[in-house]
Amino acid sequence: MGVLPSDDYERIRSAIRDAARSAWRDLRAARPDETFYYFGLATTPQSHRPAPTASSREGLDRTIAGYREQLVELLHDEVRWSDLESPYALYGDAHFHAVDGLFDALGDPFDRAEDVNATLREAMVEALQELDAEGFFGEGAARDAVVVDVTVRDGATTLAGLASAGRLNPAAALQGYGRAAG
Repeated sequence: MGVLPSDDYERIRSAIRDAARSAWRDLRAARPDETFYYFGLATTPQSHRPAPTASSREGLDRTIAGYREQLVELLHDEVRWSDLESPYALYGDAHFHAVDGLFDALGDPFDRAEDVNATLREAMVEALQELDAEGFFGEGAARDAVVVDVTVRDGATTLAGLASAGRLNPAAALQGYGRAAG
């Protein structure tokens, strides 16, 4: 696809898919009683290797309680979609170490051409689309309860996310996400 040889692209996409599957399978196994509403991959404008993140209702409650213990008053809606505030940010990140070498082989992210970086972000989106097609994020009403996304962050600011969310999710899953994440 695009500027990468198709074999390289397929290898990268497959590695991202497999790492994401393993990371989130481990998380669900570790937290079987939690209600997850978000699974995502976070990257940078330079398309650094993606990092897994997830959120659950119970994890959100713990995050809010932790802030309140520090005398910081936050509402659930203020951090609900924050991949940085989630107690599951980077959960299963070790599964992505195999992806490191594939990204490193393409050179320094700050020196890569933007079309290479865009192609890498597309590989992230397609990896999640494949998992979704397998039913990994649920089916029917269960799928509608989960948002899947690839976010592009520059520091604490989300630069992109809704475009991929629209491609990755049924409309019912996105109710409320666009207003909060946009």
